[in-house]
Amino acid sequence: MEDLDQLYDQHKFAAAKINLNICESQGELYSYVYGLQFDIPVFSELFLRSDFCRNCFDTLYSRHHDMFGHENWGYIKDEIGDKIPKISNDTILLDECAYWIGYIYREIVIETKIPSAKIVEIVPFDDIRSFYFTTFEDDFEDIARILCNKYDLERINPYI
Repeated sequence: MEDLDQLYDQHKFAAAKINLNICESQGELYSYVYGLQFDIPVFSELFLRSDFCRNCFDTLYSRHHDMFGHENWGYIKDEIGDKIPKISNDTILLDECAYWIGYIYREIVIETKIPSAKIVEIVPFDDIRSFYFTTFEDDFEDIARILCNKYDLERINPYI
């Protein structure tokens, strides 16, 4: 029994590490796009509904999970790049906030197994953004769980 417990713990650790990479990769993409002076709320909506996101992020494994923001931007820009306006005065964020929002969206997808295109319909961008400015002491996973509870999303990922 001890061997099975140890194996489960190792598997749980490996899954958590993979999930962390995916979240970080999406956060870096949001941060990179913000650095290009694009409107992040519009980008977020388009990205989460994109074929690229569905095929490369809403999957069990993709090489894009380990890529940096600028690398993933090279793939997504052809699909949605011309539809994203530049930043306007009412959408100014902090670079860290853009990263944080991308990370939280991915964390919610991982916890619920609900596709990104559906999550963006349920959890508003501004709701996630508001947590950034009010919950400095909580970590990413805690915020994702709070949002899952708020929107009555069942968390089904056993590795979180």
